[in-house]
Amino acid sequence: MLEGNAKKRGKPLTFSDPEARSAAISAGLKRPEVSARLSASSKKMWANRSEEERKVLGGKISQTQKGRELSAEHLANLREANSGPMSEEHKKNLSASLMGRSVWNKGLTKFTNASVASMSAKQVGRIPDYNKYRAHYDGPKGKYLMRSRWEVAYAEWLDEQGIDWEYEPRWFNLGSTSYTPDFYLTAEDRYVEIKGRMTEDNARKLKRFAERYPHVNLTVLQRAELTAIGLLDKHNRLIKRK
Repeated sequence: MLEGNAKKRGKPLTFSDPEARSAAISAGLKRPEVSARLSASSKKMWANRSEEERKVLGGKISQTQKGRELSAEHLANLREANSGPMSEEHKKNLSASLMGRSVWNKGLTKFTNASVASMSAKQVGRIPDYNKYRAHYDGPKGKYLMRSRWEVAYAEWLDEQGIDWEYEPRWFNLGSTSYTPDFYLTAEDRYVEIKGRMTEDNARKLKRFAERYPHVNLTVLQRAELTAIGLLDKHNRLIKRK
């Protein structure tokens, strides 16, 4: 497209370096008017195709991208786009696009489909936690189900200190998993994690979070910190609030 525009002006673009050509094309695609035209064209192309044609075309596009290494900028954009909650408009659009469609694994079992078999194998030995939100908070912020009594005690302590907070307002994409900090202190723009026992898996997840989101402030409060602010006694038991 850039080469075509240049030819109309009598100045064709030529690049000896493929990376320079790619960078120039990428810069052109980022122009608002170009991006808008491409978006409209793409929507029109997909809208005029049947469900079967979309599947075939989508498969071909997927094959052309298979094994392609994404640039650092592309990866950063994907992480940023998937790091927060979806907007209400996004939720409505997603719901509308899925309406009437059957789930991909309908009728499939681990004996008939490799993907289902792989997911099944990953769950072997795991004990599902159907009741991970066990503790009840009932205070100025309303009513919340929280994961532990320590979290409830910390929320009550924040109320006493006059510190505004939100509970699990955002999740962060860590690639193969996700992470949701317990609290967000709005005035300080800081997340807080209440951690009684730091497992190796917890430590790995927090390290990955720090590497992926170095600009996000996160404080981890464990037994020592909770004892220091008067929530736990020397035996790590919760001190009753007045």
